[in-house]
Amino acid sequence: MEFGLFTVFDQYKEKMSRTHEQLLYEVLEQTERADQLGYHSVWFAEHYFSEYGILTTPQMLLSVAAERT
Repeated sequence: MEFGLFTVFDQYKEKMSRTHEQLLYEVLEQTERADQLGYHSVWFAEHYFSEYGILTTPQMLLSVAAERT
């Protein structure tokens, strides 16, 4: 069985206890941990003009994640 990690980068206004930068760093930390635990894949959702997701260019963040894993 293979496991993966999926995130939509949700950042709702009523839950703005963290900045967008903090959210991105949290996801990178989760990605590193998933790699250490042997997860098979990581999926980053791409959204535009929505609180549901703040990531508009997953390729950039995926390249940073690839460097760390």
